[in-house]
Amino acid sequence: MCVYIYMYICTQILLKADKYISISECTACLTHSSLVYIIQMVWGTEVTHTVSANGATNHFTLNLQLVGLPLLPSYWSLGFQLSRWNYGSLDEVKKVVERNRLIDLPYDAQITDIDYMENRKDFTYDKVLFKDLPTFASYLHGFGKKYIIILDPAISTENLSDGSRYDSYYRGQSKQVWVNESDGITPLIGEVWPGRTVFPDYTNPDCTSWWVEECRLFNETVPYDGIWIDMNEISNFVQGSSNGCAQNDLNYPPFTPSILDKLMFSKTLCMDAVQKWGKHYDVHSLYGYSMAISTTEAIKTVFPGKRSFLISRSTFVGSGKHTGHWLGDNAATWEHIKWAIPGMLEFNLFGIPYIGADICGFFDDTTEELCRRWMQVGAFYPFSRNHNAEGYIPQDPAVFGADSVLVKTSKHYLNIRYTLLPYLYTLFYKAHTQGDTVVRPVLHEKFSLLINLISNMRVVSLFMFQGVDVIQAYIPDAVWYEYETGAKISIRKQWTDLYLPADKMGLHLRGGYIYPTQQPAPTTSESRKNPMGLIIALDDDNKAYGDLFWDDGESTEIKILGVLQEITGLTVTQNNDLQPSLHNITYYPSDKVVHITGLQLELGKSYTLKWTQQASINERFDCYPNQNSTKEKCEQLGCVWEQSPSNPDSPSCYYNSDNAYSVDGVEYSSSGLVANLTLNSTNARANDKYTEPIGTLRLEVKYHSNHMLQFKIYDYQNARYEVPVPLNLPSSPVNTNENLLYEVSVQRKPFGIQVRRKSTGTVIWDSQLPTFTFSDMFIQISTRLASQYIYGFGETEHTMFRRNMSWHTWGMFTRDQAPTYKLNSYGYQPFYMALEEDGNAHGVLLLNSNAMDVTFQPTPALTYRTIGGILDFYMVLGPTPELVVQEYTELIGRPVMPPYWSLGFQLCRYGYRNDSEISQLVEEMKAANIPYDVQYVDIDHMERQLDFTLGARFQGLPALINKIKAEGMRFIIILDPTISGNETDYPTFSRGVEDDVFIKWPNTNDIIYSKVWPFLPNVTVNESLPEQTQIRVNIAHAAFPDFLRNSTVEWWKREILEFYDNPRNNSQSVKFDGLWIVSVEMCLIFGVNVCQARVELQTETAAARVLKGIYNTACL
Repeated sequence: MCVYIYMYICTQILLKADKYISISECTACLTHSSLVYIIQMVWGTEVTHTVSANGATNHFTLNLQLVGLPLLPSYWSLGFQLSRWNYGSLDEVKKVVERNRLIDLPYDAQITDIDYMENRKDFTYDKVLFKDLPTFASYLHGFGKKYIIILDPAISTENLSDGSRYDSYYRGQSKQVWVNESDGITPLIGEVWPGRTVFPDYTNPDCTSWWVEECRLFNETVPYDGIWIDMNEISNFVQGSSNGCAQNDLNYPPFTPSILDKLMFSKTLCMDAVQKWGKHYDVHSLYGYSMAISTTEAIKTVFPGKRSFLISRSTFVGSGKHTGHWLGDNAATWEHIKWAIPGMLEFNLFGIPYIGADICGFFDDTTEELCRRWMQVGAFYPFSRNHNAEGYIPQDPAVFGADSVLVKTSKHYLNIRYTLLPYLYTLFYKAHTQGDTVVRPVLHEKFSLLINLISNMRVVSLFMFQGVDVIQAYIPDAVWYEYETGAKISIRKQWTDLYLPADKMGLHLRGGYIYPTQQPAPTTSESRKNPMGLIIALDDDNKAYGDLFWDDGESTEIKILGVLQEITGLTVTQNNDLQPSLHNITYYPSDKVVHITGLQLELGKSYTLKWTQQASINERFDCYPNQNSTKEKCEQLGCVWEQSPSNPDSPSCYYNSDNAYSVDGVEYSSSGLVANLTLNSTNARANDKYTEPIGTLRLEVKYHSNHMLQFKIYDYQNARYEVPVPLNLPSSPVNTNENLLYEVSVQRKPFGIQVRRKSTGTVIWDSQLPTFTFSDMFIQISTRLASQYIYGFGETEHTMFRRNMSWHTWGMFTRDQAPTYKLNSYGYQPFYMALEEDGNAHGVLLLNSNAMDVTFQPTPALTYRTIGGILDFYMVLGPTPELVVQEYTELIGRPVMPPYWSLGFQLCRYGYRNDSEISQLVEEMKAANIPYDVQYVDIDHMERQLDFTLGARFQGLPALINKIKAEGMRFIIILDPTISGNETDYPTFSRGVEDDVFIKWPNTNDIIYSKVWPFLPNVTVNESLPEQTQIRVNIAHAAFPDFLRNSTVEWWKREILEFYDNPRNNSQSVKFDGLWIVSVEMCLIFGVNVCQARVELQTETAAARVLKGIYNTACL
């Protein structure tokens, strides 16, 4: 039986001056609210921990919404745990257990890594070094402790060391439970810790049955209490498979996101491998998620009716319902003790609150000071484990000596953890039942702190506290008590110095809350038998209280529903007598609701209210977006012409009727909806030059996750261009209706989509507006916005980060255009982030690569207009700005991790005269001691701007590059995707023609030529002429590689490799370190524009493949 008691203090309580009350010997478990890290971390709301840091708190979260209800961990799994990779033998493990028992260290679980196995094979044990492992769990149980094993998803294909059959493999083989090669039949072979391995396909129900049975059988041989699953990203020590990966669009997709090595199968499986849920290309990132589900089933079988222990290295949205997580293979550095804090905060946002980091660091030898500080803060990790790797010194607390400061302070703070375990367990119960976070930033509790702290953040110094014992801490605006003494802190809303000597960290309780406690013991099995207690920390009024709303009749509110236009005037009469009224009118256009307040009406009397309505200028939506609109042209479209001298930027031609589409046939499901859109009037055009609107469209709405949805509008009868950029979407929706952060409704007539944030009711998308039209070469849709705070869309120059909403239109189409106000430039980014009035944030992506513009207006609203493709929107719900970015990059691909050297200063110019000038520049920079890592050359190093050539003035460039690289610098060259066709001896062009790599005119074999940089051959350039004149007179005809073809990628790769390693003259090999690609928008100086927006993407992908070929696994 479980009992949940809610305690509420509402009366004065006698207490010692400025101290909190501690009530011990209580027999009931009582709870309320939470624990805080001033550094950055919170258990719930009240107890603040401060660890030595030369700076303040990085508060960044305002609110929290989780993706699902996480598991409720077993009570014992909240105790402290010890582990390491490669103890060497079971005897050594027992020594660790005994020496930490002898110092009475609070300590609940012992873990062994893969070294307990025979040759690292799952479901085996080393019968020499770990020969007594079958009795080890019983040995630990005698001390009230638990035993946890590790399992990897890599099953050896080899026999056991005595030559006998490895039954786990053969049983899996007979059930055909492995991930297969592209034929769907042959098991994919890779290599992990045990050598040649196959990989269980946990998306296959037969595999889950096999896995459950293997876990059950092994438990009969080697009893254990919990399972740790690792290497499940999935990890593979060879690239893809032992046979490599086939050259196809799955393994080498047209666009490779910014992932490891820019190679889809780096350190993992081939993307064309087959699983039950689909191609590995689609389900790769669900591997750890599916393994956790299968392992949860194993735990249910092995430990029926009990909650056990499960942590997983790889997770996905919703993994928290099945498993906990640790932050992976960190290092024993001060930087990584800092890094753990945002990591734990993030995973609480992700709905995985059972989260921690390897205390004292996994890699590298720790130091006593680092491990001491880490044990102090790690005592309050939700998942608290000390773990490190083979080859490094032991770092369990007792190894530092029973009388060491590290042991004393570790015991002290672990005893506090165990004292507060009833409280921590309650936080997990709240997380499990209602989605609360267990660890959170202070800003979750104190939104107003953002204003106080935003200018005082010192993020860089966070946790950088080696050798520090006095730190600055910010005391939030509340009553706070020192945990150790109970003394009330006299200051608030300011910074203060805290003295934290070697054995002390700052630990504080927030006033106004009650904390359930229990007398600690070395294990939870012992502590749960001890007396319970309470800590009551009173607020300023020495009481807890609630709120009551009471209306005195003075502020009567009237709500009017279904108001289609803004109310601009209101009169109040009684018996035909005009009454004075100081009212306020608020119009909510998304809901079409008006609130009228401040009427000062007397109850019991009758009044008449009359109002007038008029369309606000801000409600105008442009009916004639082209230039040179006139009254005649406007009225021909059935729109209204009315100029506004007071607001000349507003449209003079605007709609006065609904859009012409209506909805029928809506089909709802738990994962979204589908519907048909039907055109009701053929005169619904945005401009008389555009084609007729398409008569029937399809709307699809998909709830991909609790925080992300997609809505897509397209012509289902005729295929249209769709952007071929893969997104990281679940193969099937991962959500629960009760945990969705959003609600979607479809307005039927006129058509519109409305998205509302469930927690606040805020409408964040509302497209039931007159602008919607969908024709072959013109698509337009508008939406109301939740506020004026809009950020994003690019690439264009504008004056502020926040977008100006006063009738501004911005184009998006990649162009070789230097930054100039309002001119579309090099890139194309149709994504925006919006803040809502309550501080929540969301983001919206329109996945469309056709030429587009976006108009912002002060309604607030925005209008998209694009000339092709479909409407394919993705919305992420945050709810914080930082989380919006995280969710967006999770969708589109995480940003590239640049090589370390590329973060250094880089120097470049267009116009170096020769290699001697560059050489002199390098020497002068060195002589001036200016930090300087990278030197470039622009197109001036080429012969007449021809790619893969060296001009006469740059014949010494290869030697110069070798020289500066030997001195520790790097060199980058430029390439343009424009290949001269006016040459008689230019292998790059002739081989390109042979390989058929150039863009051609439709339905012909004729190459498209235009003019970009290469100069004509056999022409003497008069350099005294202005540059543009030189270009006009001497420019050659250039062809453009089609990087969507595999042959082009191979041709491009060959040209780059031969420039890097010149097969004809090795002394002319240009040993560059990186590539700078330009003019991929594409740039055309003279001639026909044949721009393809996706060329840029494909060029970058091709170049990345080449660099990988040159540098193998090096970071570039």
